[in-house]
Amino acid sequence: MHNLKDGPSSSLFTPMPFKGNLALSGLPDFGVSGEMAQAAEHAPDGPCVCWGIPFEVGDVVAIRDIPVTIELAPLKARWLVFMHTSDIRQVEPGPAGFFSPMRGQGQLAEHAADYVLLYEDGAQERVEIRRRF
Repeated sequence: MHNLKDGPSSSLFTPMPFKGNLALSGLPDFGVSGEMAQAAEHAPDGPCVCWGIPFEVGDVVAIRDIPVTIELAPLKARWLVFMHTSDIRQVEPGPAGFFSPMRGQGQLAEHAADYVLLYEDGAQERVEIRRRF
């Protein structure tokens, strides 16, 4: 694991560290694919800059079937930007042996998850996460 810095850090963003539920080294035991387990050793760790946005990477939040809640310190922000990835998903061909619709490697636009932002006043906002978007 290493620090990633793909360019200068923007002063318009501030990292918001949070407590994850899994160290990257625990991914193989979490049941990820072999490809994901191998890629984990190259994952960003510690202070990072991706596309100019600073992040502080520690333990990750690994999710499979059960929703996970993460608490952040109170904040006011115009944007929340999350660094995330997903494992590969094997796609089975249809009865005629074709993949339809063919969305390519990574299943372009397939619904992968929802982020549900819960506000202090009880309001919430649901944001769809789609693969390769």
